[in-house]
Amino acid sequence: FPAAQNAGPSPGLSADPRSRKPVLLEEIMDLHNATLPTVLIAHPEALTVAGIMYALQRDANLRVVEAESLLDAPDSDIVITNQLNGLRLALAWRALRLSQAKKACQLVVVGSQAREFEIRQALEAGIRGYVLASCPTEELVRCVHMLMHGSRYFSTAVAQTIADGMGREALTPRESDVLDLLVDGHCNKAIAQSLAIAVGTVKAHVKAILEKPGARSRKP
Repeated sequence: FPAAQNAGPSPGLSADPRSRKPVLLEEIMDLHNATLPTVLIAHPEALTVAGIMYALQRDANLRVVEAESLLDAPDSDIVITNQLNGLRLALAWRALRLSQAKKACQLVVVGSQAREFEIRQALEAGIRGYVLASCPTEELVRCVHMLMHGSRYFSTAVAQTIADGMGREALTPRESDVLDLLVDGHCNKAIAQSLAIAVGTVKAHVKAILEKPGARSRKP
């Protein structure tokens, strides 16, 4: 048989492996980070921002970015901010979705106190996460992950404020069932499945609950 001839390197491949461009670790990390959900920190208090960044940057499943302005918010999956900015963003995105059919990212408010009026404002505006600045770092991480999976999250003090209220106006038994599931972080669809009712009915109950400033849960 004739001796095999050296055909040389395959087209597109260098004869010297050392001359090939290496894949840099930075490039791999950039590709990985591009697939992660983006959490934007847009809180006006620098010390609070530092604490939030510290809490979330340890989670390898999140891409955490400090905002230069609120204009960065639409490019994010979750925005963590204060009460005032949260309301502004929620109202702006509501108008944007109505005019351009765009899906807004999820909002988390980090508040200093569990004031009932402010909490109800946030809920009515469509804000789905509300924690206090005094909460453990693990709770903030849990809040972010629950919102990523379509649920709501309220810290214990916030949930207690929602449940207790300032007055004594009673909920109906069904409203109380909805509120119990709501403060446990269930979304409207999960509440509907749990109670075997329509999602529209759940929304109606949530609206009725928010309109009762002294609404109380049956939970002790």
